[in-house]
Amino acid sequence: PQGIREVPISQWYKGVGKVDLAQDEVLVKIVIPRGNYEGFTGHYIKYAMRNAMDIATLGVSCLVRLSEDKGVCEDVRLAFGVAAPTPIRSHTAEDGVRGLPVDEPAGKIGDLALQDINPRTSWRASKEFRVQLVKELSGGGYRYASSERKGLADSDARLRNIFKEGVTSVDRAQNIVVVKTMPGLASAAGAALD
Repeated sequence: PQGIREVPISQWYKGVGKVDLAQDEVLVKIVIPRGNYEGFTGHYIKYAMRNAMDIATLGVSCLVRLSEDKGVCEDVRLAFGVAAPTPIRSHTAEDGVRGLPVDEPAGKIGDLALQDINPRTSWRASKEFRVQLVKELSGGGYRYASSERKGLADSDARLRNIFKEGVTSVDRAQNIVVVKTMPGLASAAGAALD
């Protein structure tokens, strides 16, 4: 009844389980301007306790745009689900690694992201565990996204390079990679395998 309106994503999420949608409104489309994805490669990792139909303990998405010679990280976008009351981007991490040689951001991006997150303890995971996941999965997401641009063709080798701790298995049917992330802990990280 009020017509059509556009809401920037930064204003869409109002709090836990709340979005900027009135009772008589329906979301009809999400507009992503070409400049926000053109020239980028990306990767999303969903950490969950089970393989199927599980709510994420933490989700991380990383987009990377490399220089023409693939030697410099020209731009990066890092976003999280379940690392704060609403989905967030880590502008501190993005600003901190932009312009660095391509192999350097993976070791720095997770620590920088800690400045922007505010995870909570829930029945699925403690705050401390989520903080550890942010540190580890940020670098993994960056490595995977940037390796696609660098032309690493073998996805299994690429995954083993990303998760230095050691990939224990790759299950293409379930589209998951099992990675040892902490001593004594095996995790399922959802990976978009080639």
